[in-house]
Order: sequence, then C-alpha cells, then structure tokens
Amino acid sequence: MPNGATSNKVVLKNTLHAPDLCLTVVSIGRILKAGYSVHFVNGSCEIKQGEEGRIIGCIPAGANGLFRVEHAFAVTNNATSVEPVSILTLHRRLGHISVDAIRNLLRTRAITGVQVIDDFPPFICDSCKYAKTTRKTIQKERQAQQA
Repeated sequence: MPNGATSNKVVLKNTLHAPDLCLTVVSIGRILKAGYSVHFVNGSCEIKQGEEGRIIGCIPAGANGLFRVEHAFAVTNNATSVEPVSILTLHRRLGHISVDAIRNLLRTRAITGVQVIDDFPPFICDSCKYAKTTRKTIQKERQAQQA
C-alpha cells in the first residue's frame, strides 16, 4: 500500500484473484473487513489501522477520478505484456458495463495493458438481457369483483 515515499504491506483475506484482469481492483468492503478504515479526503483515499489509527496508505486520485495503486506487481505497458482481449470479454470482466464505457476507459487510459479486439458486430449479452427483463405491470387501481 503506497503511503507517500514509503509503503506498507496489507493482507486481505477471502478475496477473489483474477490474474487475467489487466488491473488491480480492490474492494473497499474487504479493506474494512480486514480491520482498516477508509477516508476520502482532499482528493486522496486514506487507509488507516482502525478508525483512529495511523495512516498506512494514501492514494491520490488520478485525473480520471480513479484511485490507482502502482506497485511492483503492476503490469507494465510494453509490447510483451499487452494482452489481446475481445470487447465482450472486457464487458464481462468489468462487471457488464456498457461498451461505450469500456471505450471511454480505454480512451482515458484508465485501462492499460490490453489490446482490445473491437471488430465484432454488436453483441448481445445473455446476462445483461436477463437482468433487464421486466415484469407484468401492477394495476394502480383495484378492480372490484362481481358477485
């Protein structure tokens, strides 16, 4: 965990490891469950030991508003580490966000280390389609039953 010119080791348990994802995403919930507290102040994300403990991590917000942690295990953006990946795969990996949102993340360089294969026709995601299904409308007025 970066903290100015120094860094501290933080161990998070019961987390998901996604080695195919080209960036590190850390759940604030897992940080809290590990006994730390998180405060967003003055354009930075501060992580403390407990509510009033010492600050063990301070991550400044980037130009795009994301709090990006650069660490020794981060993927470098060179020719040998670029992963070719389809737009559909990125859609699934990033929690089923829209294709336009993915393209925006790539354009602003919030996502690096991937070469997006975006030459497919528009796709239909079955999970998104199912999640957007609607139910029958509920009548606003109750109809009287005839005897």
